[in-house]
Amino acid sequence: VIGTSQQVLQAMLANWETPQSRTLAENAKFAAILERCRGAKGEEPQLTWFVDPVALIRAAGQGNVQAQLVLAVLPTLGLDGLSAVGGTAAFDTGLFDQVAHVYVLLDSPAAAFWMPSRWSRATPGRTGGSPPT
Repeated sequence: VIGTSQQVLQAMLANWETPQSRTLAENAKFAAILERCRGAKGEEPQLTWFVDPVALIRAAGQGNVQAQLVLAVLPTLGLDGLSAVGGTAAFDTGLFDQVAHVYVLLDSPAAAFWMPSRWSRATPGRTGGSPPT
């Protein structure tokens, strides 16, 4: 566990021993990502990470005009559908030095990301489609 606040780290370690509040395992987004980032049988990852970027910006940006502006711009960029990002990494797994799994959880895959129009086979201005053949 790494952090910059001794009080927060102490609270995290105390909660680690005896959970006193909600845990990350109860988070549906975390559970969905972890379910898709499992390694081979008997191969437990040494590193597990998870970020809910919109929740992070909301929490960090309370009372911060710049963070509120970022939240307002996310739909314009098509990033409001980005629900969470996470993954796992296992080291020295036998055949490989490292095996990493990364998963991006989207609310609405069709509208979540902008795709350059050169990849679209439809009319100009339409996003999506397949790469050119």
